[in-house]
Amino acid sequence: MEPWVDWRISVVDEDAQQKTLVAFAANAVVDSPDAAGDRREPSFTGLHQIEGVGMAKEASGPHDASWSRAGLAAGIVFVVVALIAFVISLGPDDTSGHGIAKYFAEHDNAVEWQAFLFGVSAMFFIWFAATIAVAVRRSEMANDLRLGEIALAGAVASVVVYFVGISCWATLAHLFGGYGGDRFSEPALGDSLVLFNLANLAFAMASFTTAIFVAAAAKALTGIRLLADWCAWAGGAVALILLINAFVQLVYDPDSDFLGTGSFLLFLAWVLAASGLLTAASRRERVSPSPVETTDPRV
Repeated sequence: MEPWVDWRISVVDEDAQQKTLVAFAANAVVDSPDAAGDRREPSFTGLHQIEGVGMAKEASGPHDASWSRAGLAAGIVFVVVALIAFVISLGPDDTSGHGIAKYFAEHDNAVEWQAFLFGVSAMFFIWFAATIAVAVRRSEMANDLRLGEIALAGAVASVVVYFVGISCWATLAHLFGGYGGDRFSEPALGDSLVLFNLANLAFAMASFTTAIFVAAAAKALTGIRLLADWCAWAGGAVALILLINAFVQLVYDPDSDFLGTGSFLLFLAWVLAASGLLTAASRRERVSPSPVETTDPRV
């Protein structure tokens, strides 16, 4: 018979976190199935079925494990790059048409660099979210495999919506950049107000999708015992604050910078904590991995 992947993996270690991390990188291959039966349980690596697509082969081994660890650490890179991008251009204090035009005329280079850095950070954010989705899908302890997919969808949607706002800022920088005066035409002032307000609306709407990512990722990672319960509660609190920010920005006070900035920084703090804890646990597992047993009857 054709070689196949034995899906039945057991780990000799009572610690649930180490169990998931070991299984996440483990793969057991035998020559043929047991004659007594052919039941296959879901595993973390090797061949696994993707509904609607068929069977997909995934490489397993040192390289696969290295990419998995890099994906867990991608959240840290995202936070660092996004924080740098955020602080180099905080936006105008005067949100009148003239104040907006003057700010982007004077800070055009900083805004353009900000747009580029946010673009770079988004790549690492999606990588981190995708790694979470894969970990949940491969885990035998996941109560709901959809949580990982929901977290990834929330991350991608957040990037798309947030990029609308960043694109508006970059457009303002291109429109007014290099202008040395402080007098602007009425059409230019009207354009500045439209683009700036559209950017604020996009940032506010991104709070919904970001809340979905944080809530789903926190629940999923806690469910497979990769994060402690307190991290799920913290994620829930951050998601709630993001939703409150969306309400305030959209309904109550569109110019409320304090809550918008605070919710964004709390989101970055949660991602940093989650990525840091996952990376640290992964490094500990690499140094002292738990033994892995297979159900191959020949062993």
